[in-house]
Amino acid sequence: MTTAGTQVHDTHTCHTCRPTPETRTVTQRLDLQRIELSVAGLSCAGDAAPVAARLERLPGVREAMVNPVTERAVVAFDPGVIGIEAIVQLLEERGIDVGRTVARWRLRVPGLKCASCVRRVEQAVLHVPGIYDANMNLATEMLTIEYTPKRTDLAAVRAAVRAEGFDLGPEPLRRAEAAAPSPGEANAREFRSLMHKFWFAAVVSVPTIALSYPWIFGMRDLLPRGSAILRLVWGGLGLLTLPVLLYSGGHFYKGLWAAFKHRTADMNTLIGIGIAAAWLYSTVAVLVPSLFPRGDLAEVFYDVTAVVTALVVLGQALEVKAK
Repeated sequence: MTTAGTQVHDTHTCHTCRPTPETRTVTQRLDLQRIELSVAGLSCAGDAAPVAARLERLPGVREAMVNPVTERAVVAFDPGVIGIEAIVQLLEERGIDVGRTVARWRLRVPGLKCASCVRRVEQAVLHVPGIYDANMNLATEMLTIEYTPKRTDLAAVRAAVRAEGFDLGPEPLRRAEAAAPSPGEANAREFRSLMHKFWFAAVVSVPTIALSYPWIFGMRDLLPRGSAILRLVWGGLGLLTLPVLLYSGGHFYKGLWAAFKHRTADMNTLIGIGIAAAWLYSTVAVLVPSLFPRGDLAEVFYDVTAVVTALVVLGQALEVKAK
């Protein structure tokens, strides 16, 4: 027979409860999911081994691990080929009671950035039929749910998570981690991407700060306040900082839109509206200065757009690095 893995620690009372090489060998694909079921009615190792073998013969099942001591079963399966219902049906046909028990399922949900996102995902998953509890860990990006196998399906959980603007990521088993990208590798790629965005925004910030306030940096005579040439330079800053909004801050607006669709707000909403407001105000001040009480003396805040974006993206990169 095989033993429970990942969710259930390997607990054995004798040498007969150790996994065999046949049941531990698995060819894993990145889209496999793993469920943990509570199985009652197994009296010994002789009962568990045939159950594991039958499960592994099901289309779409890549590995099945059953432990009669802890009364837990872990099944790795392809949700595109087989659903939970077929797995539960086979167990019940073998006289194993899983209908009235609560099972545990761990799924990876990458891309969450704040506590508000965590609450949204948890609340959405809790509305899926058969879900009793949902606990999202922001640091590990793992969602742990407790559910009734007969009433809960991966498609419903995935749909609930997608409705909040996220998606379920792959969760490979231990033996597949060497060949499959791990969460650490995914975080490394995200860190590199965020650092590229940070350096772009940081480089743009330097001339933007200097030219937004030339009188502070010894350019009072070259670019006097209220002059046409200063207004022209500020217009150039508007064009220079626009890529910062679109590239370095683009992910803020994806999160903002996802939150807006659900009539809620999060950090992306705050940052996205803030940097966009600074850019739009500055652009109006350059193009139509007469709308402001001080006329040609109206100042711009393109530096806020560039600097705030750079600092927030840097903070996100450091957060990913800490993971």
